[in-house]
Amino acid sequence: MLCRQQVSRPPGCCSRFNEQTSGQVSANRTAAKAKRTSIYYQFEEAAKARGKDDCIWSRAGNYTWEEAYARANQYAQFFLSHGVGPGEFVGFFMRNTPDFPLAWFGLTAIGASPALLNCSLKGESLLHCIDVAVPKVILVDGESELLDKVNEVKGHLASKDPIVVDLGLLRPHIYSLPATRPPDELRSAVTPASPMMLFYTR
Repeated sequence: MLCRQQVSRPPGCCSRFNEQTSGQVSANRTAAKAKRTSIYYQFEEAAKARGKDDCIWSRAGNYTWEEAYARANQYAQFFLSHGVGPGEFVGFFMRNTPDFPLAWFGLTAIGASPALLNCSLKGESLLHCIDVAVPKVILVDGESELLDKVNEVKGHLASKDPIVVDLGLLRPHIYSLPATRPPDELRSAVTPASPMMLFYTR
């Protein structure tokens, strides 16, 4: 299932909702004309406005908005170095950690999207979901069992073998990359109909 970047008005919505969203609708139209539809721009504006305020709290560590923005751009540079480009998917086979949303925003920075692979999947079910996404990269983060599941099906993929990234091993490398903001051209093709993510339902 594709989740797209546009916000739809629910049928029969009340006038109060109309008043609250009219300004956002206007802003969305302006953003579309300026080719700034990507949610990355909203994240960027929030990071600039909120700076050293707390953005993410977790047992693995906390991030300010500045730190989150920098980390997302490091992920963007990592994905670019592995050939990921606008309109493409990266598989996320990950547990819930700060790296999950930060890598996601890293993808939005280059006009790409995550394919959210349920960590309970294995065998044929996992194989099917990966084949649907045709990812260039699969980011794996969590217990070693997750990496084993991906490696078991990798040789049976219908598409070209993706690069399987063990985040536990490569995290220090990613964190050492320059936090360079990717150019706007990478996000210029993003529209309200562009996929924000790919996730799977039964």
